[in-house]
Amino acid sequence: MIANLTPQEGVVMAKTYETQREALKRKDRHAPSKPVTGLVQQINTLNQFHSTFRPMISKYKFPSAACGAFSIANSILLAKLLSERRKKAKGVDKAMSAEELEAIVAVLRSPAKVTPLVERVMKKISEDRAKYVAKHKKTAFTSKKAEDKYMQDWVANYEISDWFIKFSSSLLKKEGSDTATDDTDDACSAADMTNVHFLRYNQWPERNGSTFEEKERLVEEKVFGGEKTGDKVKVELEEGASRFIVESFVPERKLRRPEEWLAMKSEGKGKEGAKSPAEGARSHLSEVFLLDVNGHFVTSFSCHLEKKDKSITPCLVVINTTGASYISPGAPAAAYDLSFISPAPANPFAEGVEQIKAMGIQKTDQEISRALLSADGDISTAVAMLLS
Repeated sequence: MIANLTPQEGVVMAKTYETQREALKRKDRHAPSKPVTGLVQQINTLNQFHSTFRPMISKYKFPSAACGAFSIANSILLAKLLSERRKKAKGVDKAMSAEELEAIVAVLRSPAKVTPLVERVMKKISEDRAKYVAKHKKTAFTSKKAEDKYMQDWVANYEISDWFIKFSSSLLKKEGSDTATDDTDDACSAADMTNVHFLRYNQWPERNGSTFEEKERLVEEKVFGGEKTGDKVKVELEEGASRFIVESFVPERKLRRPEEWLAMKSEGKGKEGAKSPAEGARSHLSEVFLLDVNGHFVTSFSCHLEKKDKSITPCLVVINTTGASYISPGAPAAAYDLSFISPAPANPFAEGVEQIKAMGIQKTDQEISRALLSADGDISTAVAMLLS
């Protein structure tokens, strides 16, 4: 979709990948039966492993795989860029032209634009880790080897969450103030952060392998289910458990199931969502999703993309800072489906549901529909099943 830029000594990457959403066979319980036709496109920007960034990584004793810091920085930059674009269009999310996409990518491929934010993230996470080490030095970190291992471990989900929480809180407190602080310069505003979210796997099934703060913090994910332990991507989940969690930060920090996030968006401004090129579908555009892709972090945003032939397609643009492709039926497909919502299919048992509810049976529409399906539509049999 966009012109490949010439790499500058390997710092800037030019590779792009793209896949039709229908080709991604998503299997979790929140997957739509028929996703909206559209595109998931990955654009590689800065190479997080390039020697340019090694002094900064060494300075903060940061993990060499610095995707956590880069994905946060890119999310903040995207929040501002997309907000400015909406303001220029007087609040209308118009289709994004190839030229507009190139301009956004040019910023994310600029070391001068990205590096200061990356360093800010590294500094804060490093400081928080150092405080934890100092507090538990006599019990958990009795050797320099143990301390170094902790300081240079991969960034965890809760650390990304904490960074966004503190950043958003600082923006909210300083909103309307003429005095900027280290965390409240022109990076973005509190209003921009309303469209930034962290789409991550429910890690409660991995509680047995967690250590240090992560073990304590995982407790808040227990409500999302995951009785069996195992890999967060593959473990079999019980009915009602959620594979994904959507975390938002402004106006308040909130963890939601995907369906709860969609309900929240529907209750907000423009509750019908933007008009989608797909018949009957709704769209939530200019949403920024930092994605946990299991062992790596990327960021992404939703748009209606104008193709070369001037046709318009729903698109989730994934921004990555390594050479590999991370387009998958996991978090990228989930973010796409949160952005582009298929029209709800008609319930063939709608009349039967109303009849059973009129009898005073206190069950949800879904439970009644399920009973009717098992009973081949027979009201009496379905009622007996619901009352058993």
